[in-house]
Amino acid sequence: MKNIKSIAILVFVIMAGVGCKKEYLSIPYVDPTIPISYSTQINPIWQTSCMGSGCHNTGGIPPILTTDKSYNNLLTGGFIDPTITVPENVVLYKQLKGLDGLSEMPPSAPLSAEQMEIIKTWIIQGSKNN
Repeated sequence: MKNIKSIAILVFVIMAGVGCKKEYLSIPYVDPTIPISYSTQINPIWQTSCMGSGCHNTGGIPPILTTDKSYNNLLTGGFIDPTITVPENVVLYKQLKGLDGLSEMPPSAPLSAEQMEIIKTWIIQGSKNN
């Protein structure tokens, strides 16, 4: 009986470990030492995921994320603050992740894990308009 309990505990620990390892490996790696470019990496995310849905076009829901206005609208609308480099404390990140009590953005198809890692790294790097 003692051996059966030991085996059951061992199986549980192995299964839990496999589950955790799989989840860990599914997070894409974004090198934090390489600067994230707003114009070539962040803005395209808005264009494909937020503009395509029609929500954040001119006359739509703030922030307006058109190529020429997106950064300024994020900054002046209080969605980003270059002095805050903890993603969980940034309004934009909280809204994208659904941490503000609402659904993840965009609601029709939340951003991919890779896109979220790029945005997270950009915030950590100071949300630069580069």
